Amino acid sequence: MVKWTRAIISTPGVSRYVLRNDTIRPFSPFDVKVAAFNNRGEGPFSSIATVYSAEDVPSVAPKMVRARSLSAAEIEVIWEILPSLPERVLGYEV
Repeated sequence: MVKWTRAIISTPGVSRYVLRNDTIRPFSPFDVKVAAFNNRGEGPFSSIATVYSAEDVPSVAPKMVRARSLSAAEIEVIWEILPSLPERVLGYEV
C-alpha cells in the first residue's frame, strides 16, 4: 500500500510548496498529486507526476588529468571518467 504525505496549504494564492525531509536520499523519485479544497470538501486530485529530490554534488574529482597544446589557439584536456557514483554525473567542466 502506498503511503502519501499530506500537506495543507491554506493560502489560495500560493502555487508552490517545498517539502524538507533530511532522511530522503539525493535524486530519489517521488509521486505527487495536488487537489484544491474549500469549506464544502476536497476536489479531484491532479494526475500523478513523478519528480526527483535534489541531486548531491559528485563526491570525487576526475583523475589522471592531462593537457597538451595542439596549436596557438587549442589545447586538449584528457581525464579518466568517473567510476559509477551514487551521485549522477551529467558532464564535466574544464
